Amino acid sequence: MATDSSHISTSTTQSSDMRKYNAVVLGATGATGKALVRELLQAEKWDKITTIGRRAVKDDVFSDISDASSRLHQIVTDTDKNQYNDVKSSFANNDAVFCCLGTTIKQAGSDENFKKIDLHLVHNGGENASAASVPHFSLLTSSSASTDSWFLYTRTKGEAEEAIKALNFKSIGIFRPSLLMTDREESRPMEALARSVFPKISWMLPRGAKEIKVESVAKVMRIDAEHQLERYISSSSSSSSSASSSAEPTPNKCNIIEYNNTDLLDVIKK
Repeated sequence: MATDSSHISTSTTQSSDMRKYNAVVLGATGATGKALVRELLQAEKWDKITTIGRRAVKDDVFSDISDASSRLHQIVTDTDKNQYNDVKSSFANNDAVFCCLGTTIKQAGSDENFKKIDLHLVHNGGENASAASVPHFSLLTSSSASTDSWFLYTRTKGEAEEAIKALNFKSIGIFRPSLLMTDREESRPMEALARSVFPKISWMLPRGAKEIKVESVAKVMRIDAEHQLERYISSSSSSSSSASSSAEPTPNKCNIIEYNNTDLLDVIKK
């Protein structure tokens, strides 16, 4: 169940100073990553968007967005060899890092290679973001993610969540969708089957197992980041104004909001 997600809705309020945010997207060439890049480029509260990965996002993902070319900065690096250690400086001066990294054990080729991406690369991205003092981190995992899981896939996702929670962020959003619906070009066989079957049986499934579009997940990730950043900025301003009268400043706590599939669907309905 989500922690304190009741205030989130798809209709965002504009802050009085109309501050714009900068973001890094990791895993931007995946289905949800591409949807998120589009979502951020089309949102009025976001300015510069940086993608970091082994490949650049194809132009057709954002070619219909008028100012995308001036706002989107794509960094291509060999993450298999260097993780993100050779591009550490690219994390600086950003308000949020969105991590949509994810593969399958079959695609990775081995359990070890799978963990290199879904755990170690995620953690390395988080470490670089934390070291650069990025206040907010958004992490896409999966339904049933848990360090206690008997299954490697969901156990690794749970380990990635705990690794990010242990880092120094002002706020974290964790997103655990069930079946992601997408028209990805490199469609996985089971996803293709699910896209044809699930719409017909969706009415009989519990909400925690219902399919959800990658565009919907991207939208909730964007809105959650905006709300959490606004809360952080407001809190920072309040702390600064009262600092002179407080002998013992209150330590900043990380605000963590977790969204299971049901929570994601609830936010989209608002």
